[in-house]
Amino acid sequence: MQARRGPANVNPDGTYKRFQRIDPTKVVFTSDALKSNAPGEEHLVLRQNQEMMRVKGKNFNKLKQKNKGKFYNAQLDGQVRAYQFPDSDDE
Repeated sequence: MQARRGPANVNPDGTYKRFQRIDPTKVVFTSDALKSNAPGEEHLVLRQNQEMMRVKGKNFNKLKQKNKGKFYNAQLDGQVRAYQFPDSDDE
């Protein structure tokens, strides 16, 4: 008869391990562009958010209405930012 061991999801210090299907130490990125899903700095919503964070009080509503006009009148960005993976059939 084997001695009973503790549960497998417990760290040596007694805390529970977070469930992960993929071991993050084994993940390899083929490009640095794949490490972050964040939109670029030129993204309209990010710029507006940074501007709104600096405003307090009565000016907030005024700036919000002004930015709403900018947002609805903004042109659609047609730039493609897709990452092109190398084709495995070419190897």
